[in-house]
Amino acid sequence: GSGTAADPTISQFINIDLGELLTVGRIGIANRTDGHQDRARTLYCILSRNEDHTTGDIFELATGAAFAAGVAPYGEAEVPPTEALYVTIISPLPTALHFSDLKVFAKGRDA
Repeated sequence: GSGTAADPTISQFINIDLGELLTVGRIGIANRTDGHQDRARTLYCILSRNEDHTTGDIFELATGAAFAAGVAPYGEAEVPPTEALYVTIISPLPTALHFSDLKVFAKGRDA
């Protein structure tokens, strides 16, 4: 299967353009299954209204100890409902981000 990856340097991030302003409430991450699952052990998300992934509301993605240890292949993290146009997943560790899937659960303005 395919996945999402980044080079192993400090402050790796993956930026998702939602296409419209949505209220984000949960993030789901499917970890890679071919090794190095522990690379996803410290993750944060930045919910922003502009393309600058360094500004916005920052939340730790508490996906659980089993996910962080590479035991559970999928984890979801609730975040306070926050309006965003961009979702950035970031790790402060000197590592590469590798996910097999990334889901953003959100509601539109009229939902």
